[in-house]
Amino acid sequence: KEQQIQRLRLRSPFLCVNIKPASRLEELLAVIELRAKVFANTLEPLSVKSRLRRIKHILDRRAKGSLILIATARDLMSPFSDEVIIGSIECSTHEFDNGASPFLRDSADVCKLYVTELCVRDAFRGKGVATALLKAVDGIADSLGAAYVCLFCERLNLAASRLYISSNYHEVGHSPSVNKFAGALGLPTAAKAYGFFYKQISHPTTDHAEAELSRGIAEKGPVHSWALSIPSLSALRRPHSHACQIGPPSSL
Repeated sequence: KEQQIQRLRLRSPFLCVNIKPASRLEELLAVIELRAKVFANTLEPLSVKSRLRRIKHILDRRAKGSLILIATARDLMSPFSDEVIIGSIECSTHEFDNGASPFLRDSADVCKLYVTELCVRDAFRGKGVATALLKAVDGIADSLGAAYVCLFCERLNLAASRLYISSNYHEVGHSPSVNKFAGALGLPTAAKAYGFFYKQISHPTTDHAEAELSRGIAEKGPVHSWALSIPSLSALRRPHSHACQIGPPSSL
């Protein structure tokens, strides 16, 4: 796989990149390896115990409705070559269950999407892969009728912060509600180590609800939503109410 990735990097003008949900077990295992290389900065293969622990974590989140998107690349000069996973991102709604929210004024009836675990292989950074994954999340948020997409980013990760800002996210200062939400996610030191980013998604039928939520956000910025079509997610439809769930995980 690593040799194939090197060949793909050399032939980057001939790459076909696709974004789709990770549904097969082998794809989830590849995501686990990718996260380890990007976040743990190690080239060593994971132990069986570590692999099992991480796959259990992913399956637990999928059982709550979490969705992992993967960016795959294939060499057009080699029609029979396999796809290689070059990036991934995870989004979910269950973080907001039981009324948990980072916003000062919020309603449980307003759908929000949480983003985490965005990663891209070193060889493909700076080529728009991360931006494409974030656009895919915007497409999901629009299909679900979500009012907001939000995430935490390490303050020392300046490249990631610039990426989110260029994708029309807004960084806001920490408040008691943000800190409480961070603690619920297992980020008790978020105020020092992480920045909170959000993006408002505009829907014609939810403008009033969004205006109410905006009053509770420390900073306001221009609203922008991306239009992206993902055929494999075509079954998603905007619900009649604002409460939403991505849906049950597909069988592996």
